[in-house]
Amino acid sequence: MKVYVSGMTCMHCKKTVERLFSQIDGVEKVEVDLATKIANIKSTKNISKEALEKSLEDTAYKVEKVEY
Repeated sequence: MKVYVSGMTCMHCKKTVERLFSQIDGVEKVEVDLATKIANIKSTKNISKEALEKSLEDTAYKVEKVEY
């Protein structure tokens, strides 16, 4: 699944988004490409856009689009 995330500008942003997404139940692996602003998520189940947004709710990052 690909998640387009706005607001990321540096390696700290990348690591923060990876950490927050990896804490969602069912997520096995998260890799963020800072250049494209895409988080590639490998999971054991479908993760809702709402769950992704909730994990970022107290940050400057925003889920723009999710491709399953």
